[in-house]
Amino acid sequence: ALLREAAARVAPGGRLLLREADLGRGLRSLVTRGFEGVGTALRVNRGERVVFRDVERELVPILAAAGLACEVAPCWAGTPFSNVLLVASRPPAGATDGLAPLAPGAARAI
Repeated sequence: ALLREAAARVAPGGRLLLREADLGRGLRSLVTRGFEGVGTALRVNRGERVVFRDVERELVPILAAAGLACEVAPCWAGTPFSNVLLVASRPPAGATDGLAPLAPGAARAI
């Protein structure tokens, strides 16, 4: 519900940026889940639990359905973790970017 609300508030020409630990990144995802589990057990994390999602399969379709074009890029920079940057953009009013429209649920690599 929060993601849908945030997507609905993106103005024409605006972007929504999300940094997320991506469940769909194989071994990196396992390492990230392990570290987050330890952090939660030691109460280093502020929340009571950490929820992992497959960014391409779970978050991109929600944002695409709200009319946002999505791009997903790794942002782990030398770490073993599965962090990605999800950039969801709403085109400026009346503008075209020259690229073919993305199918609902599709993401373009950046």
